[in-house]
Amino acid sequence: MYLRESKQRRADGKVVTYLQLAENVWDAAKGRSQASIVHNCGRADDPDVVERLRRLAKSILRRCSPEEIVGAGAGGDWPLHRLSLRHHRL
Repeated sequence: MYLRESKQRRADGKVVTYLQLAENVWDAAKGRSQASIVHNCGRADDPDVVERLRRLAKSILRRCSPEEIVGAGAGGDWPLHRLSLRHHRL
C-alpha cells in the first residue's frame, strides 16, 4: 500500500490535490498490475486530512520502527537507502 496523489484541474484553472490510500493488484487478464484505491483520504490542503494521516502514521510506528520499515525494503525494488528518516517527525 502507498499514499497516492491525484491532481485535478478545476474549471477556474486551479489545481486541487487529493490523497488516496492505494495498492497495486495484479490483473491477470491485462497482464499487468492495476492501482486499486483502498480509501479516499480527501484534499491534501485540508488540515483534518493531514491530521488523520499523522495519526495513522503514529499508529503504524507503534507496531514497528522506521528502521524496520526501511529495512524491509518493499521487495528490494525501491531504493530505500535514499530515504532520510530525519525529516519524518510525528
